[in-house]
Amino acid sequence: MALAWLVDVFRMLYIRSMSRSATLPPIRVAPETKASVEAVLREGESLTQFIEGAVCREAEFRAEQNAAVARAK
Repeated sequence: MALAWLVDVFRMLYIRSMSRSATLPPIRVAPETKASVEAVLREGESLTQFIEGAVCREAEFRAEQNAAVARAK
């Protein structure tokens, strides 16, 4: 439930910020990995949107981890 909410939030952020000023490097994955990701895309969601959302979530998670470690010191 919470994951679906986050996906919706990232989708809205993506639509709001259509002008991009930076790119991420392309990555190579096994054909099976690409197929498994494409199999879980939501209706109207592109592979690019999925990857952007995953990258943003991971960056936020790691920032929260770093902050927690800093508070614990």
